[in-house]
Amino acid sequence: MTGERFEIDLANQIDNRWTKDSVIAMKNGGFQFSLKIRSKDKKILKKKFISESKDKADKKHNRKIVLVIYSFLIYKIIKLNKDKIKRIYICRDCGPSLFVSKYISKICKYYNDEPITNYISFKFRKGEQKSKAHNLANKVFRGRKKEDYCLNKQDIIELEDIIRKNL
Repeated sequence: MTGERFEIDLANQIDNRWTKDSVIAMKNGGFQFSLKIRSKDKKILKKKFISESKDKADKKHNRKIVLVIYSFLIYKIIKLNKDKIKRIYICRDCGPSLFVSKYISKICKYYNDEPITNYISFKFRKGEQKSKAHNLANKVFRGRKKEDYCLNKQDIIELEDIIRKNL
């Protein structure tokens, strides 16, 4: 399992439906893990940080908020499983990937952690082929499987603080 790569995928884009949970899943041949952010927590984040205005500057700001949330989910799933991971491929569910990498680095700094890229080979998937994690993420999203971890109140407080400090 050491050299085998993990794939990470998201079910229900964060900003697709703020009223529905979003699930990020990680899977390789022998191990799988899922993480959920509840809709009630997404609504809190939306109310605090997302602008309803339709002008270009606000749309750009909103996109950055979504990227930070997505980056936080990736960071969290990696940190909860870092002893198992050597290589990961992340689906391009949210982008641009350059900003996702940048925000993951900022989140590492927030926690005074060494950058994830120091100990994990980190790539973004190309192409339309579904990842190994895609079906797992959708099963958890649809309630057919229980998530392995659900963001708790402290996680959401930390995420709010990260958003405030990075935007």
